[in-house]
Amino acid sequence: MRVPATDSITDRNDPHEQNRARDDPDGAARRGLYAVVLLAGVFLVYNARGLWFGGDEWFIITDRGLTSGPGHLGLFEPHYEHWSTLPILAFRGLYSVFGLHSYWPYIAMVIIVHLAIVVLLWHVMVGSQVDGWVATCACAVFAAAGTGFENLTNAWQVQLISPIALGLGAILVTPESGARFTRRDAIAAALLSAAVMCSGVALPMLVAVALIAFVRRGWRVTVLTVAVPAALYGWWYLAYGRSEPFVAKPAPRAVPKFVWNGLTDALGDIARIQVVGTLVVVATLVWLAVRLVRGRDTSHLIVPVALAIGGITFLAATGYRRGNLGVVFGREVFSVDPATSRYAYVTIAFVLPVVALASQSLFRGSNGRRMLLAAITIVLVVAQARKLDYWTDLARPGKRSDRGAVLATAALARGSRKFLLSRPLNVFEPQVSVGEIVQMDHDGKLPPLDEATAADRLTVLARLDLVVGPDPVVPTRAVAHIESARRISTTTDTEGCVVARARPGNELVLRLDGPGTFRVRGEGPLVLRLRDGRNVEGETVGSLLPGDHDQVVSAGTANDLLVLSLPTDHPTVLCEVVQ
Repeated sequence: MRVPATDSITDRNDPHEQNRARDDPDGAARRGLYAVVLLAGVFLVYNARGLWFGGDEWFIITDRGLTSGPGHLGLFEPHYEHWSTLPILAFRGLYSVFGLHSYWPYIAMVIIVHLAIVVLLWHVMVGSQVDGWVATCACAVFAAAGTGFENLTNAWQVQLISPIALGLGAILVTPESGARFTRRDAIAAALLSAAVMCSGVALPMLVAVALIAFVRRGWRVTVLTVAVPAALYGWWYLAYGRSEPFVAKPAPRAVPKFVWNGLTDALGDIARIQVVGTLVVVATLVWLAVRLVRGRDTSHLIVPVALAIGGITFLAATGYRRGNLGVVFGREVFSVDPATSRYAYVTIAFVLPVVALASQSLFRGSNGRRMLLAAITIVLVVAQARKLDYWTDLARPGKRSDRGAVLATAALARGSRKFLLSRPLNVFEPQVSVGEIVQMDHDGKLPPLDEATAADRLTVLARLDLVVGPDPVVPTRAVAHIESARRISTTTDTEGCVVARARPGNELVLRLDGPGTFRVRGEGPLVLRLRDGRNVEGETVGSLLPGDHDQVVSAGTANDLLVLSLPTDHPTVLCEVVQ
């Protein structure tokens, strides 16, 4: 005779187990959620290895009172139109304790807030009658969040995602019924007040919470719940926010397309197939319309629909403010679609509950449907994790480069080195100056300077001591001698200048006797880098030769070889260069 499994006997005969199962029908799914959070946390920490400060973080470090240099902004001035007092305070606290010695305390904020959003979304979905396992699988896909990789690899993005966590917390803490304003409503108002002090993402979350409170409990509780955060934001906007210029010219005509593309692109990118996003949006809208027309009990739709409306509000506001945003490269302007990455993350967080609710009928019931849910979840989680890993791998070398450049700049400045320029990082981080770095070093906020490599030193010298422009920035003096040439044929013109005809993959190596200049005339990209006697090279710097007039290369460094890569479409003329 076959003996039943112990669990089966317990489930069948133990009344305590039966009561526990009735009281907590989603207990197994909740334990699955805990496993998702644990695994996601381990993966995100591993994925964040080798990251360092960059982008907007430098504005906060250098301009918001973290360093002791001059010209800082206060706690309330906008950061690109956002009220960000609380994240600035968080950065100040971490900087005072850790400085720039480690990025881990900073990126840990983002990871913790992200995982909190995962847990809160699960409770919101289950509270809205989403099947526990469907909610767990949806949260597992969101936990990897490769679609929103910026928000998981940049510590300052805590500014953008914190209002989501605070808003979801406000939704969960408020009572579902009752016309009286309670202590739990006061807690929700406090959470929303904190949210508006993080970023503008709090405003669509405020819209969602107001809709939920109004439908469930009437206008009095709604007003009392949102009055304080709304008043706080109104005060800040009148006092500080309205004086901030728009990042781009407002684009009201771009809003409808922006909202549609924001929804379909974000959801489609989860599956890495864009048409899937369109299908999901259309299917969810049809399902929602059918449920509303049939007139059945729709109370469980209130929170998911309100959050989706908040997500649409977010996209509409973003489209209005960012719809005309573009980036200029050379003579061309490339339009930017901000409904990607960091904005896609926010969109998915807002619409995930309604999508899960609409789709759960496909996965509940038979074991076959459960297996289909598990298979789809595994595929999507792997796709999202791979995307997050891919983009982090692309960012990691640049982060290492920035770290090395900061340390090398401080090390060179300790030796009283004077530079021709003052911005040692790349073009997207112009706020980091030599003076700021020197002050950080003086304050003891930098990692050990001996961690900078020879390549880091050469990179900094190329960025700070090589200048290409119409006029010299050092005393005019012929110091350049041709050391070698590869894939270049040279002749001498009547003025004694070198005429170089270069092929792809060319390099012209110059030895400099000391600081000085030489003239270059050509058309196309001129790429420069420094190389030491051990053939170690730094990163390149570039300039675009205009073709119709000379450019002067001013060199403030003389201890390393200067390596040029010349344009290949037209001859390049170099004067004051000795063969």
